[in-house]
Amino acid sequence: KRNLVSIRGSTRLEVPVAKDGEWLVTKEYLDFLVEQANRKWMENKERIDRFFEILKEHEAMQRTCDPDARLQTPNVGDG
Repeated sequence: KRNLVSIRGSTRLEVPVAKDGEWLVTKEYLDFLVEQANRKWMENKERIDRFFEILKEHEAMQRTCDPDARLQTPNVGDG
């Protein structure tokens, strides 16, 4: 038996930085946005890692009831 779970979050950063090929922001502000985006990415990665650890713990408990139960590790954070 397999289950498919979709998880949605609200962590996002939407900022227009250019329009019609022209920059709307300074290099300094663009650097700031990149730092913010990287911080949010790391926070989200940590949330995913914690969630997956909880799933693995749950799977370990379920194995006592279903020895054929398996949870495959996703390729989270690659790239």
